[in-house]
Amino acid sequence: MSKDPNYRPRVAPSLQRAYAWFWLGTILVRIPYWVVTNLTPAQRPRKSWPLKKAVFLRYMKLVSLPPSDQNVDTGKAVNAIYIEGAPELITGKVKEWAEKAGVGAERVPGYWMHKEGIDIAVEAKADENEKVLYFLHGGGYTMLSAHPSDPCGNIVRGFLESCPSIKRSFNLEYRLTSVPPEPTRGQFPCALIDAISGYNYLINQLGFSPSQIIIAGNSAGANLAQALTRYLIEYKGTIPKLPDVPSALVFLSPWADMSGSNWFPGSSHFTNAGHDTITLFRVPHAVDAPPAFIEPFGPDIVSQTPYVSPACKYLEDVSFEGFPRTLINSGDAEVLLDQCRELSNRMKKSMGEDKVVYYEAKDAWHDYLTVFNEPERSETLKVIADFVEEPAK
Repeated sequence: MSKDPNYRPRVAPSLQRAYAWFWLGTILVRIPYWVVTNLTPAQRPRKSWPLKKAVFLRYMKLVSLPPSDQNVDTGKAVNAIYIEGAPELITGKVKEWAEKAGVGAERVPGYWMHKEGIDIAVEAKADENEKVLYFLHGGGYTMLSAHPSDPCGNIVRGFLESCPSIKRSFNLEYRLTSVPPEPTRGQFPCALIDAISGYNYLINQLGFSPSQIIIAGNSAGANLAQALTRYLIEYKGTIPKLPDVPSALVFLSPWADMSGSNWFPGSSHFTNAGHDTITLFRVPHAVDAPPAFIEPFGPDIVSQTPYVSPACKYLEDVSFEGFPRTLINSGDAEVLLDQCRELSNRMKKSMGEDKVVYYEAKDAWHDYLTVFNEPERSETLKVIADFVEEPAK
């Protein structure tokens, strides 16, 4: 299986020496300095944090990756496959957006991850008694990967370890979006089109029923999972073979508002800025995309859509009718906290309190399941397992 020229190394060879010096400086200088400057609770971003967590936050803020794609790994240690695009399933407003942006369905890669100790062939047809995880990774639509070695792979491992009924996960390597000054590529709605193709692959090629599939995503991946589900609901019955919605959704630290409507003095965007591993950045969909969002750094407010901003305060009466039961998870130290709460409130109002579970971890930052922070990680995985294993009503 040859490497796809559309997927590039995360760190260019010309930068590898500079990165080596960078890490040496971090080990010898930065980490000792962070330890000294966080020795007492009063010096830490949160007094309730232990020293290790305060230092690790500084490390996480330092190692933010630049926008890039990753080469598809075809080694024997990973289960890499390619799936074909499904242009026949693209219709309505998504088709209009794609035509305006000059993009369409394409062949994209993905990775299968299996539960340890379980012998399943790669791309084995669905077993009627199994549940499968369809995972959409985060990274602001501009970075990170579905590769098992990526930080997002730790989330999938958590699902596989804690949920007895999930024996494997398919992680989609959807097309990433560039941001200026990079050349235009992967613009909206590429990721959504790829997510539709991946869902089609599981159902119409491997034979899973929607009732066997749980879609999970972190950050931008949760945004994409919401958009995919919304598409399946809006165009149900209009296209042959368009699948029904999955059995459940898991949104982890969802990026639910790209409009900037939740950015105001006193909001978590500001109050948690010093406690989180991320800062909010320019909307990647802005690159040659149709006016489907508010550009917070631009001169004009254009329009909004629940496809990318379901928690946008400028949008009234956003409906989630037809969505399957959903678990929304956030940390109370993250900048997206207000968006997560708003999304939860809107989904509960639209779907009913019994179909939406909201779990907020104390002192946890954005996407904390990608790292091994305890006890937050284990406690959250227990909540996820209880949700996944809950008998269908």
